[in-house]
Amino acid sequence: MKADRTTEKFSIDSLTGASADRSIKCPDGFGHELSDMIDSLDAAERIIISGESKDRNTWHWLAGVAACIAIIAGIGFSAWTSRTPEDTFTDPAQAYAEAENALSAISERMGRGTALAAKAEKTMERQTAILKELY
Repeated sequence: MKADRTTEKFSIDSLTGASADRSIKCPDGFGHELSDMIDSLDAAERIIISGESKDRNTWHWLAGVAACIAIIAGIGFSAWTSRTPEDTFTDPAQAYAEAENALSAISERMGRGTALAAKAEKTMERQTAILKELY
């Protein structure tokens, strides 16, 4: 049974023997191309090991400086524009009445929401009962 060339395994000794065989002709310039490829792979490996190229390091440094400037400008702007809130009512009775009106409006709207939720709950219960009967 003949082995497929894609799955054939070679030992170090067989590869060394094949490299020493001078009867196999190598294309012209192959050694130079192979040497250039090995050099480029070595350069790429050095870039990967070092982390990043100098251009990317420069851009990261500039981006960091820009972010710091933006943060400092944002803090300065917020400190410059912030003011302490002023009281809107001088009379405590009037403030209490307005708070009471606001809370009663909220309560009224919540009451309507609660009624709608109860109606939806009844509908859901009917649908659930129908589904339980079917399945």
